[in-house]
Amino acid sequence: MIKKASYLSTPSKELSRKYAGKCVAVVDDAVVAVGKNRTEVYKKAIKNIPKNKKVGVYYLPTKDEFLTAL
Repeated sequence: MIKKASYLSTPSKELSRKYAGKCVAVVDDAVVAVGKNRTEVYKKAIKNIPKNKKVGVYYLPTKDEFLTAL
């Protein structure tokens, strides 16, 4: 887990609403790529960041998925 993972540990309502059901790549507290699966998102992210940066890729569940997980 990357150091900045705390950025999504309590995702804001805006992020959850905007990216629900999608994977996001986070670098330095910023979403740098969005897509349908982790591989696609990771590949997009590494094209746009310096090699020394670490990328975290996370899935943001939809409201229904989140409730089901509880």
